Amino acid sequence: MRKALALLLAAVLPLSGAAAVLGAQLVLRDRETAVTVEEEILYGTPEAAGDLQAVVGTHCGNNLSWLTRFSPGKAEKAEVRFAFFDAFTYTWEQPTASPLTVDFASTSFGGQWSSGSEEDWWANMEHSHLMVLPIRDIASRTGAGEERTETVDLSHYYDVYPLHLSINSGTMGVYSSSVSAEEQVTDFFSFPVLHGTMAEITVRRDETGTLAEINCNQDGYFPAISAVYADNECAYLYFNREDGSPSLDVSRIAGGYGLYRMDYHPAEEAVTYSDGSTATWSDALHLDRIETVLPLEGTIRQAVVTPDGEKLLVLWEGDGMLHLAVVELKSGRLVQQLDLLPITEGLGLSETEFLGDALLLRLGDGTLAVAAPEGEEYRLALSAKPTDAALAPYLSDGVENGRYRWNASVTAFDGERLALLYPQDNSVVSPLVLLVLNADGAPAFAARYHHSADDDRGGWPPVMYDDPDWRYKEQTPMYLSYS
Repeated sequence: MRKALALLLAAVLPLSGAAAVLGAQLVLRDRETAVTVEEEILYGTPEAAGDLQAVVGTHCGNNLSWLTRFSPGKAEKAEVRFAFFDAFTYTWEQPTASPLTVDFASTSFGGQWSSGSEEDWWANMEHSHLMVLPIRDIASRTGAGEERTETVDLSHYYDVYPLHLSINSGTMGVYSSSVSAEEQVTDFFSFPVLHGTMAEITVRRDETGTLAEINCNQDGYFPAISAVYADNECAYLYFNREDGSPSLDVSRIAGGYGLYRMDYHPAEEAVTYSDGSTATWSDALHLDRIETVLPLEGTIRQAVVTPDGEKLLVLWEGDGMLHLAVVELKSGRLVQQLDLLPITEGLGLSETEFLGDALLLRLGDGTLAVAAPEGEEYRLALSAKPTDAALAPYLSDGVENGRYRWNASVTAFDGERLALLYPQDNSVVSPLVLLVLNADGAPAFAARYHHSADDDRGGWPPVMYDDPDWRYKEQTPMYLSYS
């Protein structure tokens, strides 16, 4: 949602030196605290919105910042905080990847010979998780001074895809699977290499017969088998079996397709080279157990850990329905299976986010749904499809694109009502629309808000909404909250 909003509302235009800063100050001189918010009620009364507050950040260039707070029915009492900074501080970081993954041995790679024996090089390639058997075969038939290119069927060399584990955790560090763990995880999933899985391989030897260069290319990618949760002792893994080309045969998986639990521990591992020398790897991950804790007939779309860290919410699709499975994190016990919503093929789950303890789901067809906790189980607390057609009997919010409501909205939920705040169009400081939906999906309240910073769009640099990616610590992406 933040990325979608960034595309619609945010642009970061750096100021060039003191002259640009002075220009910004001249454009907005004596207006630092004169920002106002005008409200136009489109449907209902402000009381129907509940105790709701909106926070909107705006900025000019890389120096001037306004933070505006307002509530439905009280826009004329908006609170404004102005600040001038010598320069905004860039703070964006690359999102962290899954702490633990199960990866397929690479079938597309290349390299040039460096040093050491050829056998050690093959061993190092295998340790780097490359499918080297067909390359070794072609290399054995390549003479001195010769370059050989062949297209081979990988199924002639491998019955199943070699797999390996890797973990990158702030608590554990960086580990890669031991040889025994690779064998265990490969045997567990046992993904067959289908007949007709072709790879083009080139091997070149120099005039002395020394292996000089190899290249291997194979079309297709494979689904990421990643951890929704991982600690020092165990991880829960899942993958979307429809993601990837070629598609995977999951019929051999021990325990079936679904959610998997893996128990492990780090330990040293000794490696022996062809000359008899040994080396000790201190970052080896040893596998104690892997099992399917939640077999499923469909495919998992997303899995998330609840804010209290006690449960896993697994969202999966099957038979035209989006389902929710609740799993106790500590034990792996299945707490609940819930049918949530009918789902259209190809327009499935887009993204999820927690609103307090409740989980908001955004579907590709415009449906919004909230799953809320009730005891240790969950219930479907709200579902709505706020399209133009659905809203027409009640109101017209004038939005340029109805997808803004479910793709580019910031949200809040009070247990009964879902509030959405979204742009009317894709201009720099677009008017904002607030839509509050009841549990049955019908509107309870709607209003349009005009932020007076919009009046300064003719100035340079222009006033803009703060970047929803929150790349600068002085900026605050807009949000809604219930008191």
